[in-house]
Amino acid sequence: MFWLWIDRWAAVRVGIFLSVLFWFLCAFSLSVGAQEDGGGGLRIATPPLGYPTYSKENARRNRMVVSYVRYDSDDFDLHGGSINVHSRLLEGEWGGFGLKYGAFLVSGTESDAVQTEVSPGVWVSDPDTGLGVTGANVEPLFEWQAVHRRGVGGWGFRLIPFFGLDTGFQRFDQDFRDSPYSSLILGASGGVQMHVNSPGGVFVSPFAQTEFMHVLSFDDGVEHFNGLMLSYGFDIIWRQYSLSGVVQPLMGGTGMYTVSLGFSF
Repeated sequence: MFWLWIDRWAAVRVGIFLSVLFWFLCAFSLSVGAQEDGGGGLRIATPPLGYPTYSKENARRNRMVVSYVRYDSDDFDLHGGSINVHSRLLEGEWGGFGLKYGAFLVSGTESDAVQTEVSPGVWVSDPDTGLGVTGANVEPLFEWQAVHRRGVGGWGFRLIPFFGLDTGFQRFDQDFRDSPYSSLILGASGGVQMHVNSPGGVFVSPFAQTEFMHVLSFDDGVEHFNGLMLSYGFDIIWRQYSLSGVVQPLMGGTGMYTVSLGFSF
């Protein structure tokens, strides 16, 4: 219970955290299903932050994460992988500033992509068609070490709110099309990650994040879509290695699931 020994300023910071958490809960009802309603873009959430220590002497400023991705919904059955790197450019006891960048590839089937009019006003969906999506993104990210407490026996606690600006480009290949179409994603993200470290040097780090996305879809013209996405998950970090899981809830109880292995250097 060492983290209960906090001073007045730390209590204020915890209050800020609770306010942000309340905002996440309020946004939850809006964000569930936004991935499907956003249209024209596919956002894959990965572990948000790098190695959980902040100092100018930190030797582990980079974290590379390789992920398996499964997208399971009423309209899509996709799976694939992604690779992402988080690099801190500046850091200190206040937190850090850096870049997240990476790429992904998923493929599978899409339902109801093609419909045939069998009689006037009567349409029938064709069987599932193949779909492949590739993309890349870059996100400047600010991390604020709002609370940092060292306890007895090697225990410790950190609370890290973070904020970023996401940009991404994606390409969609569908079997029934002669040529692919593409999308540009612009987004603003924010979230909170909590790190609890044990005497053995293991960090257990749950997190939650949300992102507002504006999507420009280039397909026989330009279409605009907006969406709000929520994701939550955890990191388990030991030395330079990490295991992570992320869930992105969608409409109808479906979702996107990511399992990741990471290496800090």
